[in-house]
Formats: sequence, structure tokens, C-alpha cells
Amino acid sequence: ARCVDCGTIVYRNPVGDLDRPLALLLAAFVFYLLGNSFPLLTLDISGLVRDTTLAGAAFALYQADMLVLATLVLVTTVLAPGMLILGSLYLLTALHFRLALPGRKAMLTALSHLRTWEMADVFILGVLVAMVKLTADAETLVGAGLYSLIVSIGLAVAARSNMNFIELWRTLGRQMEQRDA
Repeated sequence: ARCVDCGTIVYRNPVGDLDRPLALLLAAFVFYLLGNSFPLLTLDISGLVRDTTLAGAAFALYQADMLVLATLVLVTTVLAPGMLILGSLYLLTALHFRLALPGRKAMLTALSHLRTWEMADVFILGVLVAMVKLTADAETLVGAGLYSLIVSIGLAVAARSNMNFIELWRTLGRQMEQRDA
């Protein structure tokens, strides 16, 4: 829909219905699992070699008595993205296949609020900046985990750009009405 005065697009239906975001989210989940299973990067500082995963980074902060920062890193880079991907998969699967799974309405509400807490992309950007700064002091090797997380973030962003929450609410409402009728 366009504004009648200036012609600017006010509302747009995403192309591909639920098929595209569902496929993109499934792929994002696979890469999310890989990204959290393999090291993000490996540092070699004068022969001392260290590598870490996202959860390992949060644990290292916890061991350094930075509980608040460790919790923030864990929630925003591991838990929130995982919950967003899994919750979106749950909801879209239920809507796509017209399954009356419990908690669809609550999941859609939660997804609307949880999106603001996912900051894996910001964390990855921070890792890249830190890698550039560390190149003078240490040899840095990018791990499979970092590549996987970058792909996962890209796929999740593409999926969300194809998810219209207004249409998801309408679809959910229609399916609930049909079930009750």
C-alpha cells in the first residue's frame, strides 16, 4: 500500500508466504548450531594458543569475576538468538502446516519482544574489531564457528525480512477462528 499524498510505500506484503522464512530459519538454525559448536577464533600469543566459542567467551568473563557482563554476553549472543530462531521455527511450522500447537499466540508475542535482545551481529562486529586490533600482538585465526555464525545471522536477518508480523497475527487469527468454528 502506498501513501495517497506522497506515494511512499507504507505497507508491503512479503513475497513467498511462509515457505521462504521457514527455509531460511531452518538453514540459520543449522549454522547457529555449527557456530556454537566450533571455535570462533584462535589466538596465538608467543606460542600460547587459545580458542573459544561464544559460550566459552561468556564463561571466561564469569571466571574473571565479570558476572553481569558474562550474563549479558550469554543472553544476547547465545540464548536470545537461539530462542528467536527456535521460536520462529515453532511458530512458522505451526502456521504453515496449520497445526494447533500450544502457545502459538504467546510465542508470537514473545518473538515480537525478544527481537530487541538479539545482538549476535553486534558481538560478531566486536570480534572483528578486536581481531584487527590484536593482529599486532598475536596471530589470529578465524575459526569455523565465526564463519558459521556470520552465515546464521545473515540467514536469520533474511528470514525476518520476509516475516511480516501483521500478517502472522492475521494468519494466526484466521486459523484460530477456523478451529473454533
